[in-house]
Amino acid sequence: MNVTRTVGPTAVLRHEALFYGGKTSFLESAVPFIREGIRADEPVLAVLERHKIEWLTDALGDDALDVFFEDMREVGANPARLIAAWRRFGSAHSESRALRGIGEPATPERSPEALDECRRHEALLNIAFNGGRDFWLLCPYDTQALPESVVEDARTTHPLIAEGGTEHPSHSYEHAAGVLAGKLPPPPADAAELAFSSGSGREVRAFAEQAARSQGLRPEGVENVVFAAGELTANSVRHGGGGGTITAWSDADSVVLEVRDAGVVDNPLVGRLRPHVDESRGRGLWLVNQLCDLVQIRSGPHGTAVRVHAS
Repeated sequence: MNVTRTVGPTAVLRHEALFYGGKTSFLESAVPFIREGIRADEPVLAVLERHKIEWLTDALGDDALDVFFEDMREVGANPARLIAAWRRFGSAHSESRALRGIGEPATPERSPEALDECRRHEALLNIAFNGGRDFWLLCPYDTQALPESVVEDARTTHPLIAEGGTEHPSHSYEHAAGVLAGKLPPPPADAAELAFSSGSGREVRAFAEQAARSQGLRPEGVENVVFAAGELTANSVRHGGGGGTITAWSDADSVVLEVRDAGVVDNPLVGRLRPHVDESRGRGLWLVNQLCDLVQIRSGPHGTAVRVHAS
């Protein structure tokens, strides 16, 4: 990577934001970073949009054969799936002393809600990889295409910044502070709402099915919405005070469900890491993340809201 190093060596996770503008700027940093990893015998995974994977394979030539590539639109369509993808990469190369990755979740095509979840994902990376082998993760941000607020947010979620040919610590970095804090925008005034408690499973499923069918979702989408509603409300019954409310409405071509209860989420990585076979806690939210387009969790002293978007 063509930068002047002004910080010390990796201490487990080296989480770095790369600010670039356009194709040439991207390649000037990404190609040397990858080749340096190959020469050091460090497995490299690049999770990017398809056209940027093509940029890299063309620029790397034969070296591209030593790089693992995954399409961000498949692996990270829901940003909450990405931490598990990086974990799988690490497990597949358990014999390697160090790993490298390039991951660009924040792209201009994402909705404002999805970009906010990308920000929270980046913050959670700092606690998801806090032990084990060295892992250098470079996260590109296109300063010519992204909103300025997204670029500035990257300074709060990355301890290191590469820009203008130099690398330096971020003076705005916050170590995942309040990553699940904040409030979601209120549902629209015409949203449907149902109160639920233990024994309300049938009513919840019928409520969710009606919301999905009224939006014209395909059968698989209807099944996913019904499953998500059942898992989230069951979780509220078990861990969120015995019940709560579920709200449903339409948003463009998707259905939005929101489940609220009085519980507090004490593990900010819940639903992002695949539970072990003998674990039941967290399994429902993990499955919801695999089935839904976007999952937003906000939790604090006044309770928890989980909002899912499905199409």
